[in-house]
Amino acid sequence: MCRWAELGPAICVATQGVDDVLLLADGQLSGVATLPTRVVDTVGAGDSFMAGLISSLLEHTCLAYS
Repeated sequence: MCRWAELGPAICVATQGVDDVLLLADGQLSGVATLPTRVVDTVGAGDSFMAGLISSLLEHTCLAYS
């Protein structure tokens, strides 16, 4: 993940299944707890995660867009 950060994004995020989500921002690596969930089907899980992340970043005005 640190290598991705070297390419220039403001944040890097990595999911780890049932474990914490990893967040790298401003050179600080943090683990963000996930909510307990009963997994039935993982198809689309990554897309759903990204949609929620982008929606939350927009809601909290963390993204610049035009």
